[in-house]
Amino acid sequence: MDFFKALYFNFVTLTTIGLGDFVPRSFDYLFITLCYIGVGLALTTMTIELAADILRKLHYVGRKMDNVASAVVWFGGKKLVP
Repeated sequence: MDFFKALYFNFVTLTTIGLGDFVPRSFDYLFITLCYIGVGLALTTMTIELAADILRKLHYVGRKMDNVASAVVWFGGKKLVP
């Protein structure tokens, strides 16, 4: 297996796309691949969550705050007075 086929296999396995064109041939490799898929699911989920968090923060960059002077701040059940 050359480098690009191995890279393709890793991407398809880690993202759990699983097209079926490359499969492990022995039971030992199948078990290792199943563990690798579990790690891939965790890594893919964390990556998507981190990207979503960054996009959520970028959504508010550069926005102006309106009506800040009339905002009411509550702390510990009491209204804070400026």
